[in-house]
Amino acid sequence: MKQKIKRPTGVKLIEEVKFPEPGVWDDLVRDLKLNVSQSNELKITVQHVVEDIAYYRLVRSKEPARDILTTRVKLMEKALSNLQYQVDCSIDLMTHFLPDDTMARIGRSFTFSAIGEALGKDVFPQNFDFFIGRMLADGKQVTMAALEELSRPKRGGLGLTHGHRILKHFIDAINAPLKKWLEIDKLNKGGRSPQVARTVLIHRLAEAAPGIIGKRAPVAATGSFVTLCSLVLPACGLSAKGVEKAIPPIVKPVRAEQERQSRRGLINAQP
Repeated sequence: MKQKIKRPTGVKLIEEVKFPEPGVWDDLVRDLKLNVSQSNELKITVQHVVEDIAYYRLVRSKEPARDILTTRVKLMEKALSNLQYQVDCSIDLMTHFLPDDTMARIGRSFTFSAIGEALGKDVFPQNFDFFIGRMLADGKQVTMAALEELSRPKRGGLGLTHGHRILKHFIDAINAPLKKWLEIDKLNKGGRSPQVARTVLIHRLAEAAPGIIGKRAPVAATGSFVTLCSLVLPACGLSAKGVEKAIPPIVKPVRAEQERQSRRGLINAQP
């Protein structure tokens, strides 16, 4: 059952963003002439916006005043960003200065799936099924507690070797939603509420444009990116009226950031 959001007195929520219905989605992919890779990129982008807007609406719907919530989120995000910075600066040294107990504890605190996600590879023990079979053959009950205890040494060993990378992945993952919440909140200054959700969606589409339309979103009021936004917005329950004029000021900072990243990439690639 869909959770109903109660709106406290004086709290104005931005408009909800919905993922297109199956038939609408199929029409969208067809009209935009997207291949499988492009349609997957668009799907991921829209799903993330839907989730981020829903999370923002949920937090904003709670009883504390907006300024209190925003202040707390900013403080939490700042603390995590500082920690991210320190981890990034020390990533190659952490195995030398973090105690073995800390590294092992990091590994034991995560599942094999979570560790594999952090390392980008499968880390499940090849003989894990064998041990489960032995437990069953011995008449022992296979419980989550038993499996956790059985895998404890292996997960601890992964922590000793890769604890710094596991920790970095975890911090990055938990801070990302806070950054997105603040990104949306900066736009929500009390104007027409639908425009905030629309701006967020256009901004994310501009960031993902290379993977969706095959090129960066241009700072223009016409072209394939305008067509993309004109079709995606109503499919997600948002107005596309006047989108041609709304796009350039949203795309301009996205392009500037992409240019900065490209320059940094070229500098880092130099010998």
